[in-house]
Amino acid sequence: MAGRSGAGAQAYLRRMSFRLDRTAFHAGTHEQNAAYHRQQQPATPTERLRAAAYLNSVAFNYDVNNPPRLDRTAFSCRAHAHRRDEQHLSTLISGIS
Repeated sequence: MAGRSGAGAQAYLRRMSFRLDRTAFHAGTHEQNAAYHRQQQPATPTERLRAAAYLNSVAFNYDVNNPPRLDRTAFSCRAHAHRRDEQHLSTLISGIS
């Protein structure tokens, strides 16, 4: 999904064809499981992100094609202390010159 935003990203997510089979189970030795996961792991970062988006939608019970919006009132933005100190120092230096 790199490079996609807005409507393009939403259309891309609508075409996803994931289904979670909650009845599937595989037991085996550590070596067998490691070999299985090496073969079954999504190959590209994009595929892994698509799978993670789907699993999040299942875990938090929302439609993968229509995720909930971020509550921007829950977050705030402020300058870090070292940035304020740098700005204060540059003001002092410009005042001297």
